[in-house]
Amino acid sequence: MYNISDLETFIAVVENKGVLAAAREQGLSPATVSHRLSKLERELSTVLVFRDSRRVRLSPAGEVFYTCVGAIIEALHDAEHSIGARSSTVSGLLRVTMPPWIFSKYVMPKLSEFESEYPQLKLDFLITDHFINVVDDAQDVAIRVGQLNDSGMLSRKIVNNSRVLCAAPSYINKQGMPSNLTELAAHY
Repeated sequence: MYNISDLETFIAVVENKGVLAAAREQGLSPATVSHRLSKLERELSTVLVFRDSRRVRLSPAGEVFYTCVGAIIEALHDAEHSIGARSSTVSGLLRVTMPPWIFSKYVMPKLSEFESEYPQLKLDFLITDHFINVVDDAQDVAIRVGQLNDSGMLSRKIVNNSRVLCAAPSYINKQGMPSNLTELAAHY
């Protein structure tokens, strides 16, 4: 099945009058553009463009398809623009949940600078030590510590978080100094 990218590539080939120029415009390899065009023609069971080494020319079916698809792609881009999806300005509401210590240590020191850089973005923080389900609690982003258990979520490491374990000398005298992780777990 073809997709929107295939249709956009077809439009680019027609409007740039060739595969090489369309590839440059889309930031793709000429082979990828040619593959997308061939896939589209195969799915539609028709020839859309006649091509030789120097130029492309629309077939009669290609002319009809170009007119219809061009209007559809333009309407789709207009719809995306009207909801801000293609806007280069970062705006809207961003809901973020995180533990309090992350907020105070990492976010607060940079918050003023961030808000100055993105004045049209509203931030709504849910600061809690409790695990928040991103979907159920309508959060856009969750800042977590440790391994991500839910493989359905996307993750990106944003900072190293070094920890130091400390104990009072009186505790060590009473409980003993653990020499490995198993012994340390027994202290919990």
